[in-house]
Amino acid sequence: LKDLRSLDGWRWKFRHLDHLVLTGNPIEAEILTEKDEILKWYPTLRILNGIQVRADEDITAASKGKLPIPILAASFRDEASIGENFIKQFFPTFDTDRITLANGYYDAQSTFSLSVNTSAPRASEQPVGHEKMKPLAWDAYIKKSRNLIKVTHLPSRMSRAYVGTEAIRDLWTSLPSTRHPDLLGEPQKWLIECHSLPGLPDPTRQSPGGVGGLIVMVHGEFYEIDQATGQPIMERSFDRTFVLGPGGGVGGIRVISDILTLRAWGGSAAWVPESVEGNAAPTSSSTQHPQMVDGLGISGPSKSEEQIQKEAMVLELSKGTGMTVEYSTMCLEQSGWSLEGAAKAFELAK
Repeated sequence: LKDLRSLDGWRWKFRHLDHLVLTGNPIEAEILTEKDEILKWYPTLRILNGIQVRADEDITAASKGKLPIPILAASFRDEASIGENFIKQFFPTFDTDRITLANGYYDAQSTFSLSVNTSAPRASEQPVGHEKMKPLAWDAYIKKSRNLIKVTHLPSRMSRAYVGTEAIRDLWTSLPSTRHPDLLGEPQKWLIECHSLPGLPDPTRQSPGGVGGLIVMVHGEFYEIDQATGQPIMERSFDRTFVLGPGGGVGGIRVISDILTLRAWGGSAAWVPESVEGNAAPTSSSTQHPQMVDGLGISGPSKSEEQIQKEAMVLELSKGTGMTVEYSTMCLEQSGWSLEGAAKAFELAK
């Protein structure tokens, strides 16, 4: 090995490397100058050429994947249980009756797109039973994928954006059968967030400023099912983002936009909340908005765009600090409506 570049091909091969010996290679003369770069490449490296170069506690933190910003529990800020009821009904019905699901929630203006991410990392440890399943393949999805990094031809991009109930229904029925985990029985396999989203198109055209809705982001996994045997044949992870608004669908709502991303199975460890300074990881209830005021942050006929933006800032500050809406408003006013300035003022005042 002449220099550090000679190791490029091995940079990502040993993510839990503990001991590296380069004795007898020309690169040995560069150890002192390249040590920091080698440590970046191998986050768990402890001994380099017989010398300890990283403390044991640093190894422990690296092996746990500790991040500069702690992983917090999901933020699910629903309104009138609309998002909750939608999610509870959507995925079981997607597995069993996609035609009824499309007819119930999607209309002529609804959009759906599918994106295959073949570059996403896989989980380092595969669950028991994966070795009996088929090798991961994307044949059933790749020709329908609208991954904008891979699909650069404009006509192809346009043809893979499905608009309207019929187009969405036809695409769904062409996809493999699925089985998602039970939301209540296996909640650890799901990460679901929900936030209000103002300014959505009004299907009745009565509100020029738009109407309020929800954006629901779902991360999880599912099995593909062999229709002949009913047995799982492979497992995938997915990310799915819905934009919900008022309409003529089930429960008076409609799906405005539905974006599905598929990737190799990656497990659910990435969203397990971390402990912060020795305290227990926050639960989902601790991330709920401390005081939800009806209509706050949602567009209305008498609201200006500036007012809607300010209300959204109030909600964000209140959620992040636990202050009431009134105190959050006062704090933002005193900081000149700077969200960063208000957060700093709160930290100084604690």
